[in-house]
Amino acid sequence: MLFLIPGELLNIGKLFLRSKTNSKCELYKLMCMIAISATDKKVTAPMDLRFGRAPYFYLSDGKESRFIVNPYCQEENDVAPRVVQLLANENVSKIITGEVGPKAHDGLLKQNIQIIMHDEERIKINQVLKKINF
Repeated sequence: MLFLIPGELLNIGKLFLRSKTNSKCELYKLMCMIAISATDKKVTAPMDLRFGRAPYFYLSDGKESRFIVNPYCQEENDVAPRVVQLLANENVSKIITGEVGPKAHDGLLKQNIQIIMHDEERIKINQVLKKINF
């Protein structure tokens, strides 16, 4: 059983988890909205390793799933805070992505969105979901 420990970075194979919450959180059984940065609007598409520049995000609460467009992926400035707010507006509690810059990192932590970093290139969204048993 995997628990997210407040403020700790956990390495699970190629998954890295960061939690800022004040209580332990069981990743596999907690009902939450997850977001995965995506290269396309299908679950067979690769996860996008770039948080703010991902053109889409896959959202799921375990019952319903959908893709949303990242309208800021082509912007030149202040992308991270806007993408963080986009996900916060969707009630996202966990983001799975490859890279998170310092502005995005700070914004996600302020919004209490847990960061799950995955560094495997070309992994498909459905493979990520299988790895986290979601």
